[in-house]
Amino acid sequence: KYWGRFDGITTRAIKAMVYLTWASPRFNPGNDISRWDSAAVNAKKVIDFKLTVDNVKNGFNPVTQMNWFNPNFPGIVISSRYNASNDAMERMFYPGGFQGNGVIGASQELVDAFPMKNGYPINDPANRGNYDPANPYLNRDPRFYSTIFYNNVQAKKNNTGVLMYTFENWSNGGKDAAGVRSDNCLTNYYIKKFVYMGLNWSDASIGRLPHSKFFIRWAHMCLTFAEAANHVVGPNDASRY
Repeated sequence: KYWGRFDGITTRAIKAMVYLTWASPRFNPGNDISRWDSAAVNAKKVIDFKLTVDNVKNGFNPVTQMNWFNPNFPGIVISSRYNASNDAMERMFYPGGFQGNGVIGASQELVDAFPMKNGYPINDPANRGNYDPANPYLNRDPRFYSTIFYNNVQAKKNNTGVLMYTFENWSNGGKDAAGVRSDNCLTNYYIKKFVYMGLNWSDASIGRLPHSKFFIRWAHMCLTFAEAANHVVGPNDASRY
């Protein structure tokens, strides 16, 4: 009966994010450490809640793989209501050649923000990431391959060997490139994150799963805490928190 309503732990998560913004250089030129501390304290309350109160049978477990298609996934702090057996997200993200609408594509800035698999940025001055502009998608952070459909990558059903579609995003005429058709995205990249890889509209029986928007997750609070606590005590002092 409380589906979709803000509960106490959700308000703590929102406070953590608000304090994190308030502590940032844009709003905190004097670097008031108490603001970072407030962000860390509230984020840790969410982290601890999930690890204790919410860590019941079939409840939250931090090592359980993220499931974007389970509207009751225990890692969720707050989400939208879900649409059952839905393919709107896939329609929105796939190109026209794969029966999508190409409404939203990933930007080049987002693609470039993914580091190399060794953790170094692609533009590291010493080139410790070993980035090759002629082969820009090689040896990138694994999250890149879970998030972006890029030129010549294949969409494989349920991430197995069953080929569903091959993206052709090169800008001078690939079938999925911007401007080739009106239902291609304008960035020459397509989004894989949130897409159910078991859906293929060419199947005799089309599989669809629920979709909802996870506004805040436990992982967000881990990142918020790490950033805030690092400003207060550094990365190695566990005494305060």
